[in-house]
Amino acid sequence: MQEAARKANREHFANPLKTLRNAHQLGMLDKGSEKATFTINSVGENLVAMTLPGDGTNNSRPTKSAKKAVKKAVKATAKKPTKKA
Repeated sequence: MQEAARKANREHFANPLKTLRNAHQLGMLDKGSEKATFTINSVGENLVAMTLPGDGTNNSRPTKSAKKAVKKAVKATAKKPTKKA
């Protein structure tokens, strides 16, 4: 993640594992086979596809409409807490 942030000219993550755990809790990642590893699932792939530029030539940051679409998708896929009896 740190290398990807560097290549995207973004700030480095203070705690990358926490970010990955949060993405897992939101349903965008699945736990990997080894400790502290994750794999992207179809929900995460779709969110990435929505934020990338259409033709792959524009390296700008996501538009406001793309950010709104991601937030909406994250809300829709977030796990709802279950009531315990």
